[in-house]
Amino acid sequence: MQQASGRPTSDLIVEQICQPLQMTNSVFRLNPDQQTRLAVGHVGNQACWKSASHPLAPWDMGDLMRPISGMYTSVNDLLLFAKANLGLLPSPLTSALTATHQLQIQTPRGGEALGWMIWKRDHDRQTITFKDGVLSGYFGYIGMDLDRRVAVVVLANKFNWDDKVGMNLLVRLSGAYAAGGTMADGQ
Repeated sequence: MQQASGRPTSDLIVEQICQPLQMTNSVFRLNPDQQTRLAVGHVGNQACWKSASHPLAPWDMGDLMRPISGMYTSVNDLLLFAKANLGLLPSPLTSALTATHQLQIQTPRGGEALGWMIWKRDHDRQTITFKDGVLSGYFGYIGMDLDRRVAVVVLANKFNWDDKVGMNLLVRLSGAYAAGGTMADGQ
């Protein structure tokens, strides 16, 4: 993307996605106020030679990797992103976000879309669209049941390869919603 525009990809992500969705705490470089609010990351189950509670400094991913793995964000910003993806937040990005949900590669468990993993569960009766990741003492998850318009965001300051809290919570919440439960504010 940088070659086509002549601008860094990270700048374009903030300008074209974060700003229209008012995701003010989604940045690639923390300002002094954001730096004071950054939770200290911990080793978790990343390394067997350090205790899980050992603090871990954030990694600088460099200009090449920063756009794909170096963004800082908040739960509130990811909830705005989820609402926009669910069509609950009017946005000029609605059609572009919807296009990212389309299955691109089929796998036995579901597949992959543009930036999202797709999990077909319960004999294809439910589709979960999600992205999770671990980096430098942190874990993040955003998942959605697009049909039931339910989303879950989990951020943790402990590296964890095996965290399933977000997925389990989403399956339970969307199941309750499907069974006639109500979700406050459409969240």
